[in-house]
Amino acid sequence: MHEDKLPEIARVFCEVLEKQVFLFPEPLAGEELIPGPDGFLVGTMTFKGPARGGLMLALPEAMALEMAANFLGLEPEDPFVAESSRDSLGEILNVTCGHMLTALYGETEVFDLSIPRSFSLTGLEVAILSRKPGSMAFSVDDHRVLLQVSFCNKCPGEGAHAPK
Repeated sequence: MHEDKLPEIARVFCEVLEKQVFLFPEPLAGEELIPGPDGFLVGTMTFKGPARGGLMLALPEAMALEMAANFLGLEPEDPFVAESSRDSLGEILNVTCGHMLTALYGETEVFDLSIPRSFSLTGLEVAILSRKPGSMAFSVDDHRVLLQVSFCNKCPGEGAHAPK
């Protein structure tokens, strides 16, 4: 991972959350992600084009509900919000990935994005994942959030490269 690109990726992520779901993340510079005992909803997706890689976003399930409610313009208690939290996470991840790639590679490059996938993890599992290079921790309304970005510098059979 090219560590020099993390500030731009963090900026893009913060901007997407602010504009799409009215949540205001604060980067936790140099701090380890210390999640609580609650479960996490995790979304992942990959991209390929001038570069290949992937994104992972892990957030507490309570925050996933808040994000879905804001995204849909509904009250958090609405049953449709709980049903839509995985889809809302996938959409935020998709928008973040698209904006990140545009910020790093420009508007003329074309990328193929995978469909976002979601699953659940424990706080301990997310804490272990947060140790991987390319991990960024954020505080969002007193929730700890993990965004992880990885680039494949030399994927088998391709001349993929990381951001310049």
